[in-house]
Amino acid sequence: MKSVSPFLSYPGDFAQIVGTNIPVVEAKDESSNLIKLSENCNAQVPRNVGALCWTTTRPYAEAVAMILEKNCKAALLSLL
Repeated sequence: MKSVSPFLSYPGDFAQIVGTNIPVVEAKDESSNLIKLSENCNAQVPRNVGALCWTTTRPYAEAVAMILEKNCKAALLSLL
């Protein structure tokens, strides 16, 4: 799995809860090789797929997904 580029944090809570850099990776056909869990982040963005979030509990994973979505919106707005 080759990392394409890091997805940088915009809101402050993103870095604290999700991680400082979220890997954007090339998606492979084999889903078993797609996720490479990292100790430094709780999410991964496979290119042209979406986002994958993981943590120790479902409520925490849902919070990670919500904050990741907020960060994505901030990233899009920064391009305008």
